[in-house]
Amino acid sequence: MTQRPVPTDDVQRLYELDELDALGSGVEPRFDAVAELAAQLCQAPIALVNLIGADGQHFKGRAGDGVAGLTPPIPFCPHVLTGRQMLEVPDAAADPRFGGEPLVTQEPRVLSYAGAPVLSGRGHVLGTVCVMDVRPRRLAAGQLRGLATLAGTVADVLQLRHYGRRFGQVTQQLHEAEELKHQFLRTMNHEMRTPLTGISSYLELIQDGSVDPATEREFLRVIERNSDRLLELIDELLLLASLTARTVTFQPDRVDVAALVRQTVIETVGKAWHNGVVLTAHAHGEVSVWADAQRLRQVLSQLLDNAIKFTSSGGRIDVTVCGDPVPTVEVRDNGMGIDAADLPYVFEDFYRSRQAEAKAIAGTGAGLAIVKKIMRMHGGTVHITSRPGQGTCVRLELPCPPPLPESPARTDAQRDGAPPPMPTPPARPNGRTARHTATPATARSRTVSSDGEQMFGGLITAQHLTSLEDFPALVTTYAGLVGLTAPMLYAADLQHRFLMPLPGQHDHNGEELKHLRIDATMAGRAFRTLEIVQARLTDDSPDPDGPPVQPFTDDGPRRWWLPLLDGTECIGVLGVTAPGDDETLRVRAARLAGLIAVMISSKSPTSDTYARLVRAQPMHLSTEILWTLLPVRTFANERVVVSAALEPAYLAGGDAFDHALAGDTLHLSIFDAMGHDTAAGLTSTIALGACRNHRRQGADLPATGDAIDAAIAEQFAGDRFATGVLAGLDTRTGLLTWVNRGHHPPLVLRGGHLAAVLEAEPDPPMGLGAGALTEPSSYQLEPGDRLLLYTDGILKAKSPDGQEFGLERFIDFLIRREADGLPAPETLRRLIQTLLEHQHDHLDDDATVLLVEWRTQRQYQFVP
Repeated sequence: MTQRPVPTDDVQRLYELDELDALGSGVEPRFDAVAELAAQLCQAPIALVNLIGADGQHFKGRAGDGVAGLTPPIPFCPHVLTGRQMLEVPDAAADPRFGGEPLVTQEPRVLSYAGAPVLSGRGHVLGTVCVMDVRPRRLAAGQLRGLATLAGTVADVLQLRHYGRRFGQVTQQLHEAEELKHQFLRTMNHEMRTPLTGISSYLELIQDGSVDPATEREFLRVIERNSDRLLELIDELLLLASLTARTVTFQPDRVDVAALVRQTVIETVGKAWHNGVVLTAHAHGEVSVWADAQRLRQVLSQLLDNAIKFTSSGGRIDVTVCGDPVPTVEVRDNGMGIDAADLPYVFEDFYRSRQAEAKAIAGTGAGLAIVKKIMRMHGGTVHITSRPGQGTCVRLELPCPPPLPESPARTDAQRDGAPPPMPTPPARPNGRTARHTATPATARSRTVSSDGEQMFGGLITAQHLTSLEDFPALVTTYAGLVGLTAPMLYAADLQHRFLMPLPGQHDHNGEELKHLRIDATMAGRAFRTLEIVQARLTDDSPDPDGPPVQPFTDDGPRRWWLPLLDGTECIGVLGVTAPGDDETLRVRAARLAGLIAVMISSKSPTSDTYARLVRAQPMHLSTEILWTLLPVRTFANERVVVSAALEPAYLAGGDAFDHALAGDTLHLSIFDAMGHDTAAGLTSTIALGACRNHRRQGADLPATGDAIDAAIAEQFAGDRFATGVLAGLDTRTGLLTWVNRGHHPPLVLRGGHLAAVLEAEPDPPMGLGAGALTEPSSYQLEPGDRLLLYTDGILKAKSPDGQEFGLERFIDFLIRREADGLPAPETLRRLIQTLLEHQHDHLDDDATVLLVEWRTQRQYQFVP
C-alpha cells in the first residue's frame, strides 16, 4: 500500500470544486445515470462517479451489482488526478502500487480498474468516472473512449449547473438594480422638478412685464437659488457615480484636518444661520491625517448639509476634532434624529428615511452614501449614532500620516512651507504600484529611533489601505528593515488540518507556495504548540510529535516559524529567515507575527479571498450563517482559557456555542438543535441570537433560557426545539452557575480524573414553550479545574462496527492530553481528528465541545 499522491495543482483544484459546489449534495440521480451507462458500456459490476475533495472522496453516482456496501476511499482514483489521463489497472493484485490495498485484499476484492479524469474547463482534474471488476481484465479501446466521453459529460453537467446558479444570482442582482433605478427616478422626479418648476414660473412672471423692478430682482434671486440647487444635485449625482465606478481621483497627502474643519465651518456658517441653527467648530491646534483634502472637504460638506437640514430653528451643531488616540472628527446635532429602523440603511445609495419623506425634507439620499465611499477610500471609518428627538452624531476616524522624512539640511522650498517629498512606492508582484508602502531605503530615512520602529510604524500605516492579497509584498518590504527575509504567510484552514499560503507567494525557485499539513511539518508544529520553531534552511522534513528541534551549534542563517496569534487564537503561521540566533530579532519577529495576525483578522471579514482560502470544500447554507455568528474559537486572559471546536465544519446542522466576558463574569452557552437540516441551523442561530440579546440586556440565566424558548417557539410554533446549557463563571472566585435545558450535564476534570458530573434536574428543551421549572444550580471550581460542555455528537460517533465513541473514551482522551501539557485548542483539534478517524471521516451528528480552564496557568502558552 503506497502513500496517496497529491496533484501539483491541488489548491486551485479544490477552489474550483468549491466554486462549482460539486461536493455538498451527496449521490445525485443524474450522476447515477452516468455510472449506470459506464457499468453497461464496460460490462463491469462496479461503476462510480467519484469527485475528490480535501476531506476525501465523494461518490456522486454509483451503479452495478457490486457497489452495495462500497465506501471511500478508492485507492486508484488519486493516481488519475496526478496522471491527468486515463488509468487502467488490469491486475491490481500484481501491481506494487495497489497489491496491499484493503479494497484489493478484502471484500469485494477488486482486481481490475479503469478510470477517466473529470477534467474541468480550467484544466483541473476534479475526480473520475471509473469502473471496477473482481477479475483481472482489460477494457476494449471503444470502452475506454466511452468512459472518457462520460467523464467529459460529468464535467459539462457540473459547469452547466454552476452557470444556472450564477444566472439566478445575476437575475436577482438585475431585479435589485431595477428597483434602485425606480427609486432613483422617483427621487430625481421630485428633487429636480421642484426647482425647475420654480424657475419656469418666475421666468413667466418676469416675461409678462407685470412686476416692478424690485420684485423682479427678488424673482431673479429665487431663480439663482434654484439654479444653484440644480447644479448641486448634478454635482452630487456625478460624484456618487464616479465613487461607485471607482473612477474618482484620489491623491492623499498630509492634511491638517483641524484647519480643514475650521475653513469648512466658516464657509457653511451662513447657511446654518439662515436656518436659525448655531454652527460651532471645536478644532484647535494641528491634527495631521493622511487624506485627499478635496475629498475630505466633500465629506464634511455633506455631513454639515445633512445636519442643517435635519435640525430645527433654535438648534445647534458642534464639529469637534481630536487627535488622540486616532484622528477623529465628530459632527453632532440636536435635531430630529433617526429612527432605529432606518439606521442600518442610511449609508445605502439614495436611501431616504421615513422622517425625511414624511416632512418633505429636500435631498436625494446620496449624501451619506458619498461619505461612506470616500471614507472607505481613505481606509478610515464612519460611525453614526442617533436617537429620535435628541439628535445625531457622526464620527469619522482617519488614518495618521506616515512619519516625516529626516532632513538635516532643509531646502529653501521646505523652509518656505512646501511639503516634504513622499517616498517612491515599490512595485507589487503583479507590476502595479502599491500606493501605501515605502521602500526599505526610503523607510530608513524616517525620523524614528530604531529599525524595529520603522518596521512596525511603517507597516501599521501602510496596511490601512492595503488589501489582503497585497499583504505578502507589504510584509516582505517592512520585515526586511530588521533583517528578516523571505517571509511566508499561511492561514489555517477551517478544520485546522492544513496551512494555506496567502495568494501571490513563491518559493526561492519561483514556484507558487503549496499548502502544508499541520500534523507533519515544522510550520505545523509552530501552529500546534504556539511556540517559535527553529529549523535549518535545509530542514523541510516532516515533524510528527517526535523529539524537539536540536539547538544550533553555529550562528548561521535559520528559518523561524511563528504562530499568528490574533489575541489568543492562532489563525496561521509566519515563516521568516533570520541571519542568526539573535534574541532581539527573535522578539521583533514574534511581535511582527502578532501584528500580521491582527492585520489579517481585520481584513478577513470583508475578504472572499480569505474565505475561499481557508475552506477545503463547499459550505452548507446554514453553516455559512452559523460561522458568521460564532465567537472566536479560543480566548484567554489571566484567569481563564476558553476553547471550542465544532464539526462537521462545512455541514454543521444544529450545534452552536458562545462565550463572552462581562467584567469578571464569563458567560458560556452551548446549543444542540433538533434535526440536521437548514431549519436546525436556523433554530441554533435563533437560540444564539436570543441568548446574546437578552444576556446583554442584563437578563439572568432562567430568563435568558425562557427568551430563547419563546423565540424558537414563535418561529416554529413548537415544531422545533433545542437543548442547551447556559452558564456563568465568576472568574475571580471560580463559582459556576448554570441552567440545563434538556442537555448533557457539564463535566469537571481535576488532577487527571473526572471530579464531577454536574447533574441537575433539567428544564424542558427550548422551543416547546414550557419555560424554566427549576432554579439555577451552582458548583465551586478549584484552581486548575477544566470544565466541559459538549453535544451528543461527541459521544455518539460510531465506528464502522457500530461502537460509539462514548463518555468514557471522551474523558480519557482529554485527561491524557492534559497530561501531555497541550494547549486547549490543540487538545480539541486532536479530539476532533480522533472522532473523525473513529467514524471514518464522516460524522452522522454535529459534535461540539466547549473547554474552559480556570486558573491553570496555561494561559501563558498563548504568549509566544
